[in-house]
Amino acid sequence: MLDKQDAATNIEQKLCEREKEVLKCLSSGMNNQEIATELYLSTGTVKNYVSSILSKLEVRDRVGLVLYALKAGI
Repeated sequence: MLDKQDAATNIEQKLCEREKEVLKCLSSGMNNQEIATELYLSTGTVKNYVSSILSKLEVRDRVGLVLYALKAGI
């Protein structure tokens, strides 16, 4: 199990800036459409970013991503 510092380090090292923005929106409870509107992206692009984040952080689903982000202090 990752601690807060490990989670934060993984996010910092593995994700690009845009992926971090998407993750921050996810952790605040936004859905894909809301994220797309907030970040001026298409919903398809948001889905691609979410899939990429899931893969890079080795997390199974969106709920896991939110928990991961909260653990990291996002």
